[in-house]
Amino acid sequence: MGWVDLILNVVGLAFWLSWCGSLRPARGLGAGTLVSNLKPVETPASARWLNPVGLLILIAGRPLLYGPLARLMESAAVWNPGPVSVPFREDFPARLWFFSALSFVWALVVWQAGVSLFSRLARLGDRTAGLRWFQELGAFPARWPGWIVAVMPLLAGAALWAVLAPPLAARGMLPPVPGVGRLALQSLIIGFSAWLPSRWLVAALLVIRFVHEYVYLGDHPLWGWVRAAASPLVRALSWLPVRIGRLDLTPLIAAVAVIVLGALADNALARAFYLLGR
Repeated sequence: MGWVDLILNVVGLAFWLSWCGSLRPARGLGAGTLVSNLKPVETPASARWLNPVGLLILIAGRPLLYGPLARLMESAAVWNPGPVSVPFREDFPARLWFFSALSFVWALVVWQAGVSLFSRLARLGDRTAGLRWFQELGAFPARWPGWIVAVMPLLAGAALWAVLAPPLAARGMLPPVPGVGRLALQSLIIGFSAWLPSRWLVAALLVIRFVHEYVYLGDHPLWGWVRAAASPLVRALSWLPVRIGRLDLTPLIAAVAVIVLGALADNALARAFYLLGR
C-alpha cells in the first residue's frame, strides 16, 4: 500500500513540476545540456493545463484504488510524517480522499526539503557548476536566498501538523492534543522530519560520486552537479585514513555516515515526539 502511494505521488510530482514550468527548456542554453535534450522545445500555454488536470484526476481517482487494495491487503492507508503514523480506514471514503490530498501535499513538502538540501550542498561545493543543474531544470528554490529555502520545509511541515492534528484527534485518529505549547513543539519535530527522507538520496549521490571518480560516465552536466553537491560531505571526512592506493573510499564512508546519522535523528525525533504526547 505504501509503495503504491509513493509511486503515485512521484507521478503527481511530475505533473506538478511540469505545470510550474520546472521541466520547460530554459532559454539561452547551449547544445549538450540536459534541457536542450527535452522535447518538445516549446510547450504551448494551453497544453500546460493538461498537467493540473492530470494531477487533479490522480488525486481524486486513486482513492478508488486504495479502498479495494486496502481490503485485499488487509491494511489501511497510512500517512507517515516522520515520527507518527496516521491510519485512514477504507470504510470511510471521504477519509481516503482526504488522505490522497494530504499524502501528495506531504510529498511536496519532502520534495522541497530535498531540493533545499541539495541546493545548499551544491552552493557549498561549486556555486557555478552546482547551481547549473537546478537552473537548467528551472527549480525556483535554487535562485532564492538560502535562508528562505532552508526554512520553507520546516515551516510548511510544522504548519501542516499544527492545522491537522486537532481535527484528526477529535475524530479519534490521533491521541488527544497535549496542549498548545506541546503541539507547537510537535509541529517543529514534524517540520524537521521532512528532511530525513533525503538521507537516502544523499547516500545515493555519494555512491554515484564514488563511481564517477573511477568510471567515465560522459560529460553530462548532471555529473558536474553530482560532484559539486557531494564535495562538502567528502571534504568533511577527508581526514579519515580510508585510501587504498589510488582508491579513495571517503564517499562510501560518507554515505554510510549519512544513513546512520539519519537513522539516529529519526529515532531521536520519534522519542521526543512520544514524550511530548504523554
